Amino acid sequence: MKRLFLITLGILLLASSTNLLAGDKAGEVIDDSVYHDFTYDFTIKVADGWEVARIKDADDIYRVTISKVSPVMPVKYNENPHLFTYPKLTVMADTTTVSLDSLETLLSAREGKVDIVKQAIKDFGLLTYSKYRPEFEPSVTIKYKDFEGLILPARKQMDISDYRRGTIYFLQNDEITLIIEAVAELERFSFNDRAFGDMVRSIRVGREEPKEEEAVEIIQEEEVEGEEDKKNEEKE
Repeated sequence: MKRLFLITLGILLLASSTNLLAGDKAGEVIDDSVYHDFTYDFTIKVADGWEVARIKDADDIYRVTISKVSPVMPVKYNENPHLFTYPKLTVMADTTTVSLDSLETLLSAREGKVDIVKQAIKDFGLLTYSKYRPEFEPSVTIKYKDFEGLILPARKQMDISDYRRGTIYFLQNDEITLIIEAVAELERFSFNDRAFGDMVRSIRVGREEPKEEEAVEIIQEEEVEGEEDKKNEEKE
């Protein structure tokens, strides 16, 4: 009888432990349109045509990835689709009080002296180590509703004719620091830049979904290869 009790107790404890581990995620998706982070208590409104592709564990600095659904792949990647960089937004979060200017300096030099920068160097597509170094443009100071910030445009050569284009956002308030990478293939970045910017601007402190009047409408741009791209460039 005692043995049966111990076995039953063990099974219950194991089940309880498994449930805790299964639910120990960084955040949740609300109504398929908003990511809410449990630990750092912020929300991101997911743009139309995008989805929360990955939610990391609660204790990770890497929090979430939001990616575009069914992006257009340039013809040159038909034979090697694994080389294509899918448009995605990757979010890191921490409570560091290191200044935004210092974080930018460390990240640009790829010096992982601060945990959030170290994680970004590991997981951001623009910062991964290779024979080509990322190229950065001058940063721009920004101010959003709940954050002070910096925008750091960048690109990185991956192969002879393969480039990634992106923006790294540094956001900070009295409670948390976010470093966010928006990245896509060079040829596709302009089609996704507005969605990237709108999602970053939608970030709010707290669980509440952004109000209707604060939400930014995403204008869907038709992504067509070849002649249509050339026509668009000529119009511009």
